[in-house]
Amino acid sequence: MTKHNAKHKWNYRILVVDDEKAIADSYVEILCPEPADNVVAMSSRSSRSAPQPQATTADYNSMDFNFQVDVAYSAQEALDKINQSIKDNDPFAMGFFDVKLGAGMDGVELVSKAFELCPDMFAVFVTAYNDRSIENIQSVVGEGNVDHWDYLSKPFSHSEILQKARNFTTLWNLTREQSEHEEQLQIMRKKMMENEIASSIAAVARGVGHEFGNILMQIIGKAELGLNKDEQGLREAMDKGLDASQRAIEILDRFKDLTETGSTSVEKQSFGLQELVLGVQELMEHQIKVSGLEIQMSVPKDLQVFANQTSLMQVLVNLIINAIHASGSDGKVEITAEKKGNVNYVTVRDHGPGVPPELLEKITQPLFTTKGDQGTGLGLAICKEIVEIEHKGRLTVDNASDGSTGFMVTMEIPDKELQEVA
Repeated sequence: MTKHNAKHKWNYRILVVDDEKAIADSYVEILCPEPADNVVAMSSRSSRSAPQPQATTADYNSMDFNFQVDVAYSAQEALDKINQSIKDNDPFAMGFFDVKLGAGMDGVELVSKAFELCPDMFAVFVTAYNDRSIENIQSVVGEGNVDHWDYLSKPFSHSEILQKARNFTTLWNLTREQSEHEEQLQIMRKKMMENEIASSIAAVARGVGHEFGNILMQIIGKAELGLNKDEQGLREAMDKGLDASQRAIEILDRFKDLTETGSTSVEKQSFGLQELVLGVQELMEHQIKVSGLEIQMSVPKDLQVFANQTSLMQVLVNLIINAIHASGSDGKVEITAEKKGNVNYVTVRDHGPGVPPELLEKITQPLFTTKGDQGTGLGLAICKEIVEIEHKGRLTVDNASDGSTGFMVTMEIPDKELQEVA
């Protein structure tokens, strides 16, 4: 048995509208029969409820229908009762409406006004075929209410009345529960969206902090080296520091574009990869010296890549920093590159302990780190975004393939034509 929403008490209120008292009372007898040994006369203008306990499940075949019937003998009286039910926040789920109601508006016009007051209400017209045609009824109540009304032809049976009452009160309640669920779902979606926005802002902040931290280390390193040099050396160190600062501004612009437009599109141009790698080594001169890291480069002098220089420099700086952390003192990093067809392959390999195979698929996920408190889990994630989103390439990670220890990252950067097609 399907349980009702615990927060929603089912509504079994029914309005009966008929200008003939005997017929109106017959609805009450059908929907709310008195126990055989306790027949009590009632005022024809009062409402009556069935003696069954309030149903607590939505299983149609086994549930009790505790109908609460209210009777009106004219259109105006019916409208008054509908208005009062709305004021009391206790609406009718459905109603039985005689089409002919004597003087004034008939049952069809009444239902049209009832739908305006209470759009969720369902209606059953009780009519002889010569009262009004189905087409005429539809034109009066409106196309938008086609699912909210039905009809019974006179004479009707007890079972027909019960069937309509059960069907439409159940439909009213299920519709209300669905609406409540959808409202709750919208609230949850809004909260999730707010959480996503907050998470995105936090991610951007972490990314900016991570990349600025890298650049600041290079600026500080250059400044420290410059202090021990002559005037010419100090000037060169300041020039490198200014160049690194300009890179920092470009990185900030990249994150700004990402938060404002959701796009990571950057300006690209062709340049020599070897020159860029040498520039990264020079920028990281202090950090490389302090760590004792040895960098071996095998990059053809004439190898040109179509990329954003600042972004590709970010990737190499991140990978060299990772290699320093993994290799410890006196480590070695090999940077190799080659061109195959229209794709440039750049590999950065360290000779550290490598990464456990079960973690290789996670290593490029944001915030995942194998460095404990020493890591942010952003370096490789940023590298992957730069290569795959900005440059329409591919970044792969693996342990050394020759059986020795080490970790390697390979970037596949397509030529200009392939990036434009992508």
